[in-house]
Amino acid sequence: MFGSYCKKPTTTNFHINGQGVRCQAPRFPLPARMSNSPVKRVVVVQNKQGIHARPAEMFVRRAQQFQSKIEIVRDEYRVEAKSIMNLLTLGAAQGTELTLEAEGSDAQEAVDALAAVIEKDFLLEDAGN
Repeated sequence: MFGSYCKKPTTTNFHINGQGVRCQAPRFPLPARMSNSPVKRVVVVQNKQGIHARPAEMFVRRAQQFQSKIEIVRDEYRVEAKSIMNLLTLGAAQGTELTLEAEGSDAQEAVDALAAVIEKDFLLEDAGN
């Protein structure tokens, strides 16, 4: 009965019917995900100056239009895509490979739109300078 709740031992000891049980707080099922797996797409930063404040703001403004959870991965770093500061911490210079990951009801649309921002809109912004 209690075994299903005690997946990871902790230092907390409980005694049930004279038996010592080490477990953490009860686990309840998580709500079902909207999709089975995240939508992923690899993009390369083409902008000569990389992702600085102006392109980051453009990207985040677009990302905030989607309901999905969106993250950007660079090497071993993973950040929330709806924050300018998070995006800037990636230090994405020209030629940097980024992976866009989205999970939710509009994940595919979000990844496609954000890939277009990086692959096309950043170049238009770069040409305007």
